Amino acid sequence: MSDEQPLRPRTRVKRALVRLIGRRVVCADCGRPLFVGLPIVWRGRVRILGADDELVRVSFTTQDTLQFRHVQLYDCPSPERPWVA
Repeated sequence: MSDEQPLRPRTRVKRALVRLIGRRVVCADCGRPLFVGLPIVWRGRVRILGADDELVRVSFTTQDTLQFRHVQLYDCPSPERPWVA
């Protein structure tokens, strides 16, 4: 028998919605995929469904553009870190 509990209906709906219309978000430095997310703007805040378990760094590049990057350097290969595969 599995120790996992069944997902709540709300969680199943969120996952299905993200899977259906979410967009792939990639690292600005290395181009690797970070997660599949769906941005929701509500009361002046941006919430990204699908990014609950991911640890990423976010910054504005312009007034209306966000860049996402890996937080852990060992996850992000770049020309400065050629040892990361």
